[in-house]
Amino acid sequence: MLRHVLKHLQRGVEVSKPLVVGVQGPQGSGKTYLTKILRDELISPPNNLSVALISLDDLYLPYSELTRVANDHPHNPLLQGRGQPGTHDVPLGTRVLNSLCRINEPDAEGTVSIPIFDKSLHSGKGDRIEQTVVVNRPLDVLIMEGWCTGFSPIRSETIAQRYASSGSPRSPFAYRKEDVYEINELLRPYVDWWSAFDTLIQLSPSDTSSYDLVYKWRLEQEHCMKAQNGGKGMTDDQVISFVDRYIPGYVFFGDTIENGYADEHGQVVPPPWRGNALRILIGAEREVIGSVIF
Repeated sequence: MLRHVLKHLQRGVEVSKPLVVGVQGPQGSGKTYLTKILRDELISPPNNLSVALISLDDLYLPYSELTRVANDHPHNPLLQGRGQPGTHDVPLGTRVLNSLCRINEPDAEGTVSIPIFDKSLHSGKGDRIEQTVVVNRPLDVLIMEGWCTGFSPIRSETIAQRYASSGSPRSPFAYRKEDVYEINELLRPYVDWWSAFDTLIQLSPSDTSSYDLVYKWRLEQEHCMKAQNGGKGMTDDQVISFVDRYIPGYVFFGDTIENGYADEHGQVVPPPWRGNALRILIGAEREVIGSVIF
């Protein structure tokens, strides 16, 4: 990861714009942990760079708004809690991301506040808190990580085909095609976020046909959080139900990271990082198996 980011820095970007790196990986795959290690390496000698991290998790709507979304879509189980596109604060995310991309410009404010979402609140449903992370210029590298980073809309007929042929043991069979169509449309404004990326790094299970690892990793993640905060969070059954809502995202939109997305006219548009992205293949214990540029 470090070599990949440094290589793109050496290629050169706009003088005022920080290098923007997207990081995607399934829940519990270690992306947050690895991005923090990457940040520490970038800010330490001999690199001595200024780095900011932003997580999609911190862009979730506050608890009250998540409740409103669930009530407004009572028949769509994918929107009954945080997770899928449609449960993030898109206007806030756009303002924060645009401000971070412009932070080095002479007429920019030079200080950007990143929100914080505490997943342990409300019995694990989570909520935004008052504290923020403040980023000051100059900023050399911005890393944006999340489980659906880079996921983009696909054609309606592709959704129908995947719904009919999916081999997932739990999802998407619990959901209607109409539910996935709704998520597909809610994904459209996220494409503007991804357009800021100069490159993307993906953590990918070596066996992408099985989603059992996502459940395993997310349970381990919840146990770790609860061990550190006095037991606040979800029960194991709640974690399993929670991950159930995410699986359709991988099934329907996961390959858009490599293959591109369908615009409003149904035309497939290649991702901006094509040919400059790094996929890191990992095993069941998150060990690195290999890597490939795509």
